[in-house]
Amino acid sequence: MVLVSEVQHPRSLNWTNQRKVVLLRDCVLKGKGKRPSWSKIANQVVNLEGERPSRWLVVDVYNNFNTTHGRVSYDYEKCGRTALLATPEVKQFLVRKLIGLRAKNIVTTTLLQRELVTEKDVELECTYIGKILKEAGYTWLPKAQKAKHTKEVMIKRLAFAKFALSLSDSKLRERLSLSLDGVVLTVPPKDSTARANYCRYGDTHMYRKKSEACKP
Repeated sequence: MVLVSEVQHPRSLNWTNQRKVVLLRDCVLKGKGKRPSWSKIANQVVNLEGERPSRWLVVDVYNNFNTTHGRVSYDYEKCGRTALLATPEVKQFLVRKLIGLRAKNIVTTTLLQRELVTEKDVELECTYIGKILKEAGYTWLPKAQKAKHTKEVMIKRLAFAKFALSLSDSKLRERLSLSLDGVVLTVPPKDSTARANYCRYGDTHMYRKKSEACKP
């Protein structure tokens, strides 16, 4: 959460005197039909130092008074701070880190923000990091459905696929069948690659390109 603090000048008016300026200026006295002058209003209010404010300050308070907030509203966008833009080097670092870390765990903008501060000493908002990833083609999408497999398992799966394709429809019905009843209870496998797939079963989304849906 961003905390915005206001620092008032010693010669400025507090909120009570700001409202008093508006009430005195807008209040038309009966029988006279005209508003009091700025000088008269300045004589009836005091600044934070307890002194009479200048005429231009009273006019400025009246013109900038926000009736919704009940005080003068300040424009923080004009405080002199310029927008911080990431350099091409920082953008390349974020994309490189995303590709390198997403194979091990789920990478979020918060994680990339931490890595950026640790290695580059650059701090960016998480929303801005998300925009950088989106510009590079990476969006927060459901993760790839294809699980990882070791080379040995890939060879066995390829051999099984070739064997299944070689069977006729009648032989395929004789050799292959599927039965599911109730809840299947499993334990984490011993193989490191299969165990990683098992532990990451609950991870649903990740930063990836739309064309990477079929990649493990």
